[in-house]
Amino acid sequence: MQEAGEKRTTRLEAFSDGVFAIAITLLVLELRVPEEEPLLEGLLGIWPSLLSFTLSFVTILIMWANHHANLAHVRNVDGRLLFANGFLLLFITFVPFPTAVLGRHLAGEDARVAAMLYAGTFVAINVAWAAFWRAIVKGRSYLAPDLPDREVASVNGALAVGFVSYVVAVAVSWLSAMAGVGLCMALALFWTWQSIRHHGGGHDHGLATGPAEQG
Repeated sequence: MQEAGEKRTTRLEAFSDGVFAIAITLLVLELRVPEEEPLLEGLLGIWPSLLSFTLSFVTILIMWANHHANLAHVRNVDGRLLFANGFLLLFITFVPFPTAVLGRHLAGEDARVAAMLYAGTFVAINVAWAAFWRAIVKGRSYLAPDLPDREVASVNGALAVGFVSYVVAVAVSWLSAMAGVGLCMALALFWTWQSIRHHGGGHDHGLATGPAEQG
């Protein structure tokens, strides 16, 4: 019998943590040791790969932290939440691909297309995150009875800002790849602020029950 206040999300959080860990690890596979001589010039020559790797690593790390924050109030799991979470993880695992494309083409003729693909991936992630969050809120009385109204409103607002901003980043990328990537970097800072705000709210994020947003 379930004890009062007991979380029943351990398997969901453990599985999600594993997917986040794999996705963030796969990013490094696209980094190649330069063969050009001298070595310094070779290292400078792979700056697009280093930039895309760093941006994606930081973004996935922030998403993991926000995912943890979103699940902090969740006590139970239902089918809607399981599949919404799986849908979100589908796009998380896809991130290494546009990261690799951006790293290879940011300094070339197809930079704009690569940047559009990269920003577009985060549009999809934002939509998936909104579905994940909606699953929590819709079943709130059973899944997250302690979730305060102010946090629901805050996350809804952040997801709306994120969606519009990533769509703008896709459009801007068609005009300037670097401008589009720069907007994605600015959004990473926005999600960092969201994560700090969530984790500074006195929530219990202890690892004893397993670590647990964006948009």
